[in-house]
Amino acid sequence: MNRKLRIVGLVALATIVLFGLTIIVSVPWLPSGGQSVSAAVKNWFAPAPHATLLVTTDLDCDWKLDGKPRGLLRANESSTLATGFGQHLLEATTPDGKDELRVVVELHKTEQQVAAIVLEPIRQARVEREEAQRRAEQKAEEALRQKREWASRGSWLDTASGLNWANKNIVDDLDFRQAEKYCADFRGGGHADWRLPSGEELRSVHRPRPLQVGGPLWTFGDSSYSDNPVYTRTDGIRAAPSSTKAQALCVRQANSR
Repeated sequence: MNRKLRIVGLVALATIVLFGLTIIVSVPWLPSGGQSVSAAVKNWFAPAPHATLLVTTDLDCDWKLDGKPRGLLRANESSTLATGFGQHLLEATTPDGKDELRVVVELHKTEQQVAAIVLEPIRQARVEREEAQRRAEQKAEEALRQKREWASRGSWLDTASGLNWANKNIVDDLDFRQAEKYCADFRGGGHADWRLPSGEELRSVHRPRPLQVGGPLWTFGDSSYSDNPVYTRTDGIRAAPSSTKAQALCVRQANSR
């Protein structure tokens, strides 16, 4: 019995020794290649390699890295932190909340890398957009004011062309000479320079809705000829005898006296 126990013990001991040798061979952090035990121990407890990120900014901003707030970073100052390798989301917002930046930073080296937060061009572009919008709104308000003013004078202003059109003063059943005289005698808004419009002026007229007329409109012509131009929205400009009955719509240059 004792002999059997000794054999079993020897086998168990041999097994333990072989297992230990296997661990020694397979674990890379044990001393090897002439490395001292103390050096190996230092390697065991040394921190894992990491990347170092230096963040700069051209404007004051609150910034985050991977969603974690990092506080206020002043313009032309910097902040350094250690982080892991790979991709990181860098976010920055100005204190007023009007300008922001989101960029992905790639970190693959242990050497310090710089991430520059550049907010000034973003702010400048926003200011320019706001200024352009402000000018457009002012222009639209001025156009509306002018239209209301001209409407109160019995005429309306086409701001695109600068033409002042008689307001609701389309007169029917006039031959060419009568239409020409009607506009020459018209004194809408206190002005004496009203005339018949050209075909191109009628074609390009700007109104909330297309010009609604019940028939052709007289345009520029020469009363000494038997045929003079009339305009319709469907046919455009065509010649018609001076005796033709058509409508008269008067126009003038708004900046003339």
